[in-house]
Amino acid sequence: DGVDFSGVHSGQALIDFGAHATDPGEVLPIFLAGDNSLGGHRSMVSRYLNGFGLVSGCSQLGAEWSSGFGCSAPIRRLTVWGPDIGELTLRGPGYEVSANYASPTRGMNAGKMAYEPLNGKGYGTPVLAGAEYTLSGPWQGDMVIDFSDNVLGDYFGS
Repeated sequence: DGVDFSGVHSGQALIDFGAHATDPGEVLPIFLAGDNSLGGHRSMVSRYLNGFGLVSGCSQLGAEWSSGFGCSAPIRRLTVWGPDIGELTLRGPGYEVSANYASPTRGMNAGKMAYEPLNGKGYGTPVLAGAEYTLSGPWQGDMVIDFSDNVLGDYFGS
C-alpha cells in the first residue's frame, strides 16, 4: 500500500515478476494492495498464469504491469509443506486452461505444482480467496496445507 510510482519514467515497467532466476520465480509471485497502488487492482499475478484471464474480475494488463493479470478479488498463496512426493495438481479458478510446458511456465498455468526444495521445502501457488479448488497428488506421509498467513489476513481485514 502507498507505493508511489511518480518517479518512474513514462512507458517504463512499474513492476516485474521474476525476482529469482528459477522458473517458479517468474510464474508464481503475487502483488497485493489495499489501495490504488496497483492501478486499482487488489491483486496481480504473472502473465504466465493465463487462466486468470478467464476469472471474473481479472484482466490482462499492459507492459507497465509486466503484462500480468490484475484482479479485483483477493489472491493469496496456497502452500503444501512436506517432503517431495512428486507433482501435485490444483484444479479450480485461474487454472482451467491447457498446460503450457514451455519455460518458464512448465505447466504451472494449468495447476501443476512442482516441489520447491530451496525456498521452503514444499509446494505453492496463487489462489483466489474464497474460491473452491481440488488438490490431487500421490499423497504420502505428513503434509500440511497452509492458506495465506494470519498477518496478511489481518492487514487486509480478511
